[in-house]
Amino acid sequence: MMTDAAPGARDSSPEQGIVRMAFVLCAGFGTRLRPLTTVLPKPLVPILDRPLLEYTFAYLRRWGVREVVINAHHLAETLRRWLARRSDDDLIVECSVEPTILGTAGGLRAVRRHFEDEPVFLMVNGDVLTDVDLSAPLALHQGAGRAATLVVTPRRLPGAGLVGGDGGGRLTRLAGYLPDEENAQTAFAGTFAGIHVLSPRIFSVLGPDTFDINRQAYPALLASGAGVGACCCAGYWSDLGTPPALLEANLDVLSGAGPRLPLRAGETLDAAAGVFVGADARVAAGAALGPGVVLGAGAQVGSGARLARAVVMPGASVPAGATVCDGIVMENGAVLAASAPPGQGR
Repeated sequence: MMTDAAPGARDSSPEQGIVRMAFVLCAGFGTRLRPLTTVLPKPLVPILDRPLLEYTFAYLRRWGVREVVINAHHLAETLRRWLARRSDDDLIVECSVEPTILGTAGGLRAVRRHFEDEPVFLMVNGDVLTDVDLSAPLALHQGAGRAATLVVTPRRLPGAGLVGGDGGGRLTRLAGYLPDEENAQTAFAGTFAGIHVLSPRIFSVLGPDTFDINRQAYPALLASGAGVGACCCAGYWSDLGTPPALLEANLDVLSGAGPRLPLRAGETLDAAAGVFVGADARVAAGAALGPGVVLGAGAQVGSGARLARAVVMPGASVPAGATVCDGIVMENGAVLAASAPPGQGR
């Protein structure tokens, strides 16, 4: 069910769980994934032929979320059309379109009316695939009565600033955005997972000139004496910011290392061979698939083609005799190289 952003009906029944509402950040341009994101908003890039946002919604449901607000700017109408076609009405989804992109802080400020009466809510980046356990950060956040708690993954990405906390779960490092954080006592540090556990007090530092919640709002909260927490959580996590990361996430889900959604009619998954074939995809005789191949719905692979560690987008074609390895085949036939530079992984 999708509606325009307006306050929805509220149901605080106990079975909803600790957290009932979430804000998913979907407005970004996805520049590092171009040219894929010239035709698709990044939250709709496919993982085993399902939009990433479907995985995000499934993840949020696990933690009791029943109402989601997303923001949209880049290709906003494409995103709205996809939301309108969704058939699973157990999750209420509302869309806040930003004519001018507002940033992480401004986007949340624009939808304040949805969240200011919620004791606890989530804000989640729309470009991460994860199944990290939120039990600890939710308990830490509520127990300490903080305005915000940041979820941290122990995985460290090249070029990403470290986020960490002390033994009491207080935020002490924030990728260089806090004063003198290099000398702060830090019990753990890793990569920010793009998941915020928030309370309405966060709105006290989301002024009209606040664009970035990490760079501006959290340092301001700490300076005011309000608590900001950090919690390191185990579980699968991937930031789908680049073609190599998108390919690896597909292969992780294919192998079972990442979270899976149930197969739909017409789809097949051969875990032993490492091959997923979407509905109505066609593979000609003599083609060799695997290991690590994902064919989107309606994709076609010609005779004698060889694919390994490859994603073929829905409706795309691989010509007879072609070889694709470490690549993403776009609908127009172009192959987007998706091998990671040495030492960088995904």
